[in-house]
Amino acid sequence: MKDLHMAEELIRHDYNPARPHVAIASTDGESINQPLGKALSLLIYRAGAAEPELVERRAIPIPSKGLGRWMELGKVLSDCGWLLVPGIGEAPFKILVNKGIMVYIVEGLIVDALRLIVTGGNLHSMARPEVLARPAARQQAGIRCTSSVCGGGGRGCYES
Repeated sequence: MKDLHMAEELIRHDYNPARPHVAIASTDGESINQPLGKALSLLIYRAGAAEPELVERRAIPIPSKGLGRWMELGKVLSDCGWLLVPGIGEAPFKILVNKGIMVYIVEGLIVDALRLIVTGGNLHSMARPEVLARPAARQQAGIRCTSSVCGGGGRGCYES
């Protein structure tokens, strides 16, 4: 039924010229397939390019105790507006978002994700299934329910 259709929307992919790059965790250079905690480097792409343009493979801070690794990663990614990973812990997620990086928990082909970013598309189609199933993960990914049927305020299913 039309009334039961729930439209989902992710944080807008606003382009910021001060942060023109997309950081991606990948083991093969083709897929978004490596959880951030296991990554030793990230692929850096230019977001404004008509075709995917790999800028570099950037080393990230080595694992350490505490939050230092993630604080340092925020500095390493200071020119990145987006981070695309298939998995990320709560602490690094919060730290990187607070550093101005839009973090997306997605999987799939890098070329598809970059195309969505460049065209202002919605990364919802690439969200991992558990992101769609768990309220906390939905909140972390920025997914909001815009259904008028549920009676909520449009701020998501986790609204209190």
